[in-house]
Amino acid sequence: KEFSRCKNMQGLSRRLHFRFALKCYKRLQPLSSTIAASASARALDTKTRESAREAGKPQASRIYMLSRHQPEVTAFPEALRALRAYSLSEISETVEVSLKVDMTLKKNKVRDPFRGSILYPHSFGTERKLLFFAEESLAEEARMAGADLVGGEELIAKVQEGDLDFDFDVCLATPGIVDKLRPLQKKLRALMPATRRGTVVENIAEGVAQFKRSLEYKCDKHGYLNTPIGKVEEN
Repeated sequence: KEFSRCKNMQGLSRRLHFRFALKCYKRLQPLSSTIAASASARALDTKTRESAREAGKPQASRIYMLSRHQPEVTAFPEALRALRAYSLSEISETVEVSLKVDMTLKKNKVRDPFRGSILYPHSFGTERKLLFFAEESLAEEARMAGADLVGGEELIAKVQEGDLDFDFDVCLATPGIVDKLRPLQKKLRALMPATRRGTVVENIAEGVAQFKRSLEYKCDKHGYLNTPIGKVEEN
């Protein structure tokens, strides 16, 4: 069907649509049996409706309550094959997972929204830029671990005065210097290092590796959580 549409097109539109149709054909070959079964079911459903219309019988309503009909569940390998089949971009696309978390703790009590970070076995996407506050004796260790910008009191002064010309995604600190960061609360806001966020680290190498390659996730008050899990072309 898509190839036949190319006949009515010209120039660039025809070439682009031909590439689209060819890619669809190649990607859908692994799903040919599923598509054929679905097409047969649709054809049978259409034939049944036409027979009912000719006999003058009332047709069944196509409107139904979602609460009474569970959505179709697909196994993960098959869903991934479908994503790869319908992926038409030249760049490997990101696969995201959407979760619904039960926020109920006890009767009439719900869990507060939460966030965190996860380190996958294989990194994908871009690495995050990391700012590290450390004492002078630990600064070199943080640099060797891979922190993008490391400093102590002189770096605190730059951030406080607004003279820091560096965009960063994560801010870490050692326990020995974290008390000196209190004046930066209004400057750093959500990036302020805190023990409860896990951004005050004792093991510098492990902390830098985790936060530089990890991905953040956030669950809202309704329990919805969306996060990327990999690339389409990854095994």
